[in-house]
Amino acid sequence: MNLKNKIIISISTIVIFMLAIPFMATNIESAEIGLGIFSILIIVINPIISIIIGILIGDNYKEIWYIPIIEVLMFLLFFFILFQDVETTYLVFAIIYLTLSYTSIIVTNIIIKIKNKSD
Repeated sequence: MNLKNKIIISISTIVIFMLAIPFMATNIESAEIGLGIFSILIIVINPIISIIIGILIGDNYKEIWYIPIIEVLMFLLFFFILFQDVETTYLVFAIIYLTLSYTSIIVTNIIIKIKNKSD
């Protein structure tokens, strides 16, 4: 997959999971269902997305190192738009997502280097 496609897929995924789905969840009439969706997104889906994005851009990290930062900024932007404030809890989640993305980039690079040495 070329670099342009990786950027498009990464940014699209970030916009969908960090902005679009949370905004749709705010429009649900039942507060319990909306809270459940937020909880699943924050605790399960977003960390998985962070790892997938790190794996996706792992072999091109020198060119697109900024994608995980965009991911975290979109996550924080949603909460800033919704609440006009960003609580410390959301900053902690943002740091966790950033750490997961960059860790998966490093692990992907190590795996690629080991694979290239064995070939």
